[in-house]
This record gives sequence, structure tokens and C-alpha cells, in this order.
Amino acid sequence: MTEHKLGPRAGNRPLKKSVLTLLLIGLATVPSVATVGLWMIAPRVKEGELPVSYQFLGVAGSEYYAQPAEAREPLDDPRLQITNIGLSPISNFNVVINHSHEIRDPHLVLAPQESVTFRLRRFYNRAGIPFVPELSPVRHVRIFAKQADQSRASIHQAVELPPSPSGDANRP
Repeated sequence: MTEHKLGPRAGNRPLKKSVLTLLLIGLATVPSVATVGLWMIAPRVKEGELPVSYQFLGVAGSEYYAQPAEAREPLDDPRLQITNIGLSPISNFNVVINHSHEIRDPHLVLAPQESVTFRLRRFYNRAGIPFVPELSPVRHVRIFAKQADQSRASIHQAVELPPSPSGDANRP
């Protein structure tokens, strides 16, 4: 009586070296070719400029931050006011100051010519540390929102400190 071969290769034909080489080349090239092909035929994403104006209220000027930190007086409720200057509503706000502290309001819908105010002390970084306007000035602002046609739009701008300690920084 003949005995059957047992094991992981039982009943399988061995692959030739040329077939195995072609399979490995295909395994390496097909995902790359597919990725490049999809990238070429996919529509381009463009992030538009958000039609808002913003204004910092109650922030300190450059003279305030020139003083030693322990000699600075507490600021009186510094805040950021954002106004929709576009013709359609905008929603799903994400505001980031100094590239690190942010506030999100996904349920806010800002109608045309309507404003919203965010307190700067309510901005938090990823570690949960709040923004302290007495210790660090606002140097950059990013306002991101969704427009009525569901497209993304944002503003990225550097913020200059006003010269007076009690002045407001106005930015379009």
C-alpha cells in the first residue's frame, strides 16, 4: 500500500522561480501604481478663505509683556470676537491661537453679520492646560469653519501686539 505525503506542502505543486519572482514584483508594484492612479484621477481639494473678521478685545500691548511677569496686572477678561462678513452661514468652528491652544464649537451656526465671542481663558492645549493671556501674548490665530456648501475654509494670520497696554488688536 502506498503512503500519502503529509505536511504543509502535501498535494501542492512547487512554484517555479520565475513565477515566484513575477508574483513578488506584482506584490511590490500594484499597490504603488494603484495609489498613484487614484491620486491622479481624484479631484483636488481646495481650502478657501473664510469670510470672517476678528478682533481681540481686552488684550495687552507690547509694553505689558516687556514688564517682568510678576509685575504684570491681571487682564480684564481678554476675548476674541469673530464676525461673519460673508453672505451665507458658517458652522463647525475650530479656533487656534499661538498654534497650540484651541476651542471648538461644532454646534455653532453663525448667520451673516452675526458675531460670537470666545474668552481667551477658555482655550486649551492638548494637555488640557488653559491659555494664560497674562503670561504669553497672542501671536497667531487660525479660524477654521465649514461654509454653507459644506466646503472648508480658514484664516491663518500672525497677530501684532498693539503698542498701548490697554489697546485692542483689530484684524480683518
